[in-house]
Amino acid sequence: MAEKRFPVDVALPAVIVPPLVIAMFVLRIGQGLIVWVYIAYLIIFMRHLAKTGGQKIKIKSLSISTACAITIWIVYTELVGGWFWNDDWVIQEVLMLSVIPPIALILLNIGSKNLFGQQLTHEQSQQKTMKTVGYVASLPFCLNPLAAVPALIALIVFSLIWQNRNYQAYM
Repeated sequence: MAEKRFPVDVALPAVIVPPLVIAMFVLRIGQGLIVWVYIAYLIIFMRHLAKTGGQKIKIKSLSISTACAITIWIVYTELVGGWFWNDDWVIQEVLMLSVIPPIALILLNIGSKNLFGQQLTHEQSQQKTMKTVGYVASLPFCLNPLAAVPALIALIVFSLIWQNRNYQAYM
């Protein structure tokens, strides 16, 4: 399906959830509430995928961005030491560092042109928009690798079930 404008149903929660999660982590309140925030966000994003299509491109770009953020978490933990017993491990630092990959990928995707600097076709423009939606949707998952992995698995399973359901409807 063609997307005429950037989807507010993904962008608004993707912008609201990260500050909420950062505040919960930093203030150490509502640790159980974080799980429900992620579940609600995952449901909103799945609803968007079911409504608009483009699951493969969006989930692929979400996965790439989230994998980069998880790599930052791992590298930071290896450089500084484990988070549970180490006073040098600062949650604010790793949270801010983990937001860099989706922001960088969004800026690269928005600023990119095709190889020869020509105008993008309608299909290329749609794919570029879908990639940007995936990168924006990955913002909340980049903040918490423990929530990101199950969320990615759930999105992939949802996408496979949805595609199978649509495939059988045409048979």
